[in-house]
Amino acid sequence: MSPPVRARATGHVPLRPRTQWQWHHSVLSQRVQGKHQLWQAMLKAEIRHAPHATRALCDPATRLNPIDTMLLLRQLQPEQVASLSPPAVARLVATFRERAETLVFANPLLREALSQTASV
Repeated sequence: MSPPVRARATGHVPLRPRTQWQWHHSVLSQRVQGKHQLWQAMLKAEIRHAPHATRALCDPATRLNPIDTMLLLRQLQPEQVASLSPPAVARLVATFRERAETLVFANPLLREALSQTASV
C-alpha cells in the first residue's frame, strides 16, 4: 500500500466556504449587534402606541438583523420617514438611515455587496 499523498507546504491555507451565519458573526461585531438591539428596543417602545401606518412601516425593523434593517429602511421614501408618528420614531428612523448611508452605502464596495444580497 502506498503512503497517503501529502500537500506541499505552501503556507496557503484553503478557506472553507462561509455560511450566512458565519458571515454575519465575522463581519458584525458584538458591539454592533448590541447597539442595534438597543436601537430596536427604543424603536419598539416608541411604536407601541403609534398609528397603524407607522407600525406597519417600522415594526419589521424591530426584528431584523442590522443589515436587513438597513436594506428595509433604505426603501422608505423621505416623505414616509417624515410622516412617521410620533416624532421620536421619525428621528430614530432618520438617524439610522443617515448612519447607514454614511457608514455603509457611501462605500462603493459595501453598497455593491449589499445590493447583490438584497436581490438574492
